[in-house]
Amino acid sequence: MKANTAKILTVIWRLGLIVIALSLPAWADWKRAGGSAAAANEPPPHPLSYFTKDALLREYDGRVCESCTKEAKAEALKDTRAEVVPIGEVSGYLIFDVDYYQRNGEAPFARSTIVKTGSDEYREIFYTQPSPDGFVSRSVLLMISDQRHFLWKREDGGGNKHPTEDFAFWFDTQGCTSLEMEVLWKAAWDVSPKQDGAQVMIWNATTSVKGTALVLQAPVWDYSQHPPPEIGTVTVEFKTDGGRIVVTAKKYVPKK
Repeated sequence: MKANTAKILTVIWRLGLIVIALSLPAWADWKRAGGSAAAANEPPPHPLSYFTKDALLREYDGRVCESCTKEAKAEALKDTRAEVVPIGEVSGYLIFDVDYYQRNGEAPFARSTIVKTGSDEYREIFYTQPSPDGFVSRSVLLMISDQRHFLWKREDGGGNKHPTEDFAFWFDTQGCTSLEMEVLWKAAWDVSPKQDGAQVMIWNATTSVKGTALVLQAPVWDYSQHPPPEIGTVTVEFKTDGGRIVVTAKKYVPKK
């Protein structure tokens, strides 16, 4: 009898652990995002010196160090520099952009976003190498409450068509989670006018906070005319839930 009771208690205890584990928020993933192939993984934390020195010698499409010999790396360091730019603090996490420059370069050839998670421990959540005529926006940090923040970045490929890609991250007390932005653009296109030439200008989109909701707005232009006029604005309100974006409202307002 005692043996059976012990077995039953053991089963109940294990089931209790499973229930507790499933109920705990496990959304923070610290996954790195970005426009370059090197971004798609979960990098380990590094000291700050890694991002101001060693990171300069990553594979930059041959723009910094075509030869990876020790001598070539030492030579490449002479012509590169890193600038660490404070962005803000979220739930005790300090956030920085790191810009990488050639010695005489005016625009960074690569940009990283790092988060301080220890005394000298930093996690990289974003890294990209924009095209020579493209650029990456400075991080935009939006506060929903004292412990809930939304960070947004954009990479613009430049040229005539300006191909863009947006990257979003959610911060709370659990840490950082990368988010998929595609659901927002789908919602914007769903409510935009279906007339020929109407196009949502995603590269002119902005994000903001409205009460406890996040808001994305983008103008709509009519490319059936030349030059194309702005004919209205799409607005998408959203929130995050379990590490994903959820659209709560969407509308199109014609320009008067």
